[in-house]
Amino acid sequence: LVDRGHPMRTPLAALAGQQIGIALAALAAAFFLELGVGGRHRVFIGALCIIGFTCLAKLSALVSKISVENHWAVSLACGSREELAQLNGQLRRIDLSCKIMAPMVSGF
Repeated sequence: LVDRGHPMRTPLAALAGQQIGIALAALAAAFFLELGVGGRHRVFIGALCIIGFTCLAKLSALVSKISVENHWAVSLACGSREELAQLNGQLRRIDLSCKIMAPMVSGF
C-alpha cells in the first residue's frame, strides 16, 4: 500500500501529516490556554486533543522515516540485487551496533 505510487508521494504526505499534527497541537494548546481552566472536562478534552495531534505528528514522522530509508537503500544499490543484499546487511549491522552501543556509551 505504501510503495505503490511515486517514490516521493509517501514521504511528502507524511511530512504534510506531521506539519498538520504539530500545527493542530499548537493551536489546541493555545486555544485551551486562552480559555483558562474551567473544569475537569475541559482540561481532559484539551489534553486529549493535544496528545492526539502530537501522536499524529509522531506517527507521520515515523512513516516518512521508514519510507525514505527503504527508498534510499534501493537507490544506492543502482538496481543490483547483489549490491542491495550486501547494503541491507551492512545497514542492519550498523543499526544494531548503534542500538547496542548507545546505552553503554551514554552510561559513562
